[in-house]
Amino acid sequence: RIVSTPQGIAAMSMICTHLGCIVGETADGFQCPCHGSVFDLQGRVVSGPAPRPLRWLEVSQTVDGTLLVNSAKEVNAGVFYQPLESRKS
Repeated sequence: RIVSTPQGIAAMSMICTHLGCIVGETADGFQCPCHGSVFDLQGRVVSGPAPRPLRWLEVSQTVDGTLLVNSAKEVNAGVFYQPLESRKS
């Protein structure tokens, strides 16, 4: 899931940390259709069996302005990337 806010751009994995199912969005966050884990909008576990929060992923930008999400690199929850054009203002 990619979000753009005044804080910047962030990416959160939609893969459940229990057994790897794809979570779906709900009004209050996310839920795993396989085993029922529930996560809030920040990806924190509200109810298990998921053992840990959803992963936040590194976002960066190439010189031509393309945004990249590195699914192999986890960042701390709440880390937002500031696009290059927004840094100039």
